[in-house]
Amino acid sequence: MALKLQYAYLKTEQIIHDESSAEDFVYDDIFCGSDFLDLAEKVKLTPHDIMVSLSIDGAQLYQNKQSDTWF
Repeated sequence: MALKLQYAYLKTEQIIHDESSAEDFVYDDIFCGSDFLDLAEKVKLTPHDIMVSLSIDGAQLYQNKQSDTWF
């Protein structure tokens, strides 16, 4: 359980210390994004930090939706 709670930190450390080139890099997680990596380096992310993310892109996925636009 403790490793699951440290996933963000461990994934970030893996990405930062990865020796592969930019051409070989695989974007497989939200933690691979440059905005997150820049923030993690700026605030010196530790295994004890808690992060919350919020998506406000307007995507609403559910069955029988009448509209696909914002009003």
